[in-house]
Amino acid sequence: MKLGLKLLSAFAAVLLLTVGAALYGTWNLNRSLDTYATVVQTSNDSERAINEVSVTFKMQVQEWKNALLRGKDAALLDKHWQAFLKTEREVDEKVMSLVASLPEGESQALVEKFGAAHAVMGSRYRQGMDAFKAAGFDPTVGDHAVKGIDREPAALLLEAARQIAAGNSAIAAQAAASGRQAVTISIVLMLVACTASLLGVVHFSRTITRPLGAALDTVRAVAGGDLSVAVQADGHDEVADLMRALKGMQDGLATVVGNVRQNAHSVATASAQIAQGNQDLSQRTEQQASALEETAASMEQLGSTVRQNADNARQANQLALGASQVAIEGDRQPASVDACFHFRLQAEQACAGACSNFGAIRQAIRRGGTHRPVRATATLQPRKHPDGMARTRGRDPAHQPLAA
Repeated sequence: MKLGLKLLSAFAAVLLLTVGAALYGTWNLNRSLDTYATVVQTSNDSERAINEVSVTFKMQVQEWKNALLRGKDAALLDKHWQAFLKTEREVDEKVMSLVASLPEGESQALVEKFGAAHAVMGSRYRQGMDAFKAAGFDPTVGDHAVKGIDREPAALLLEAARQIAAGNSAIAAQAAASGRQAVTISIVLMLVACTASLLGVVHFSRTITRPLGAALDTVRAVAGGDLSVAVQADGHDEVADLMRALKGMQDGLATVVGNVRQNAHSVATASAQIAQGNQDLSQRTEQQASALEETAASMEQLGSTVRQNADNARQANQLALGASQVAIEGDRQPASVDACFHFRLQAEQACAGACSNFGAIRQAIRRGGTHRPVRATATLQPRKHPDGMARTRGRDPAHQPLAA
């Protein structure tokens, strides 16, 4: 059920309960008013009617007394006697009407007894009038004839009035109690309606606040990185739709996080491979740098060797020039042959050393910096022979100077 329909239903239920309690209270109050308007009003009318009967009855008795007191005057006697007869008829009519209006009970019975006693009293009054006229209009004779005749009807009428008044008070009290009961029931129903409304509002608020609280907890958990929290989506209202949307969001975030983790693992693997490649490249670069350093050292040694070869070549040239000079002088002195031989041997050694150095240079260039440093051959230093001729160190001892 949607929230709008829930709110409308809750409002309608509260309104119906309140209206029902108000209608029930109004109905009870109307019933109390009807009771007052019918029963109590009827009782009041009966009480007023019996009071009118009592007043009329007293007027009848008073007219009898007036007739006795003024009976010597024929006109006044006739006037008061006619008034007596008229009030007697009025009492009889009112008694008959009162008996018809009264409910069955003690009051009605008392009024009926009063009517019977009033009829008997009328006969006695007529006998008393005859006795009054026969006695020469003597009031004492007439009064004596009806002495105490009105006491019983008056007592019955008074008791009937008391009974009607008591019944009227009881009916009024009952109507008031019914009204108070109606008010109490209305208040109780209103309280029940308010309590039921309050309980309904609390229950309705919980049906809204609990899912919203769960949704808030879910959002906080997701914001904290916990995507494993359970999401309950029960019902078909907007809150349930919100919970289902949160569950879909949670599942989508879990999928995205899984993909991100997988991609991060792939990136970590690739980074490790790149780091390994960088390490290999660094090692190769270090090897190349070392090779370049060795090559630079070899090139430096190569330059030194070339310089030494140049020195050896100059020495060989000088030796050759010396040998040529010795040969020219040998034509003059036979002893110079041995010196010429020694000059030739030193020149050959110098050329052999130069050739050996060039071979080492070629081998170092081929190795590309991985060769070992090349040692230059010993430089031949000329020295003086004891006999005054030039000789070199490291000469082969097999070649000895020739005898003179």
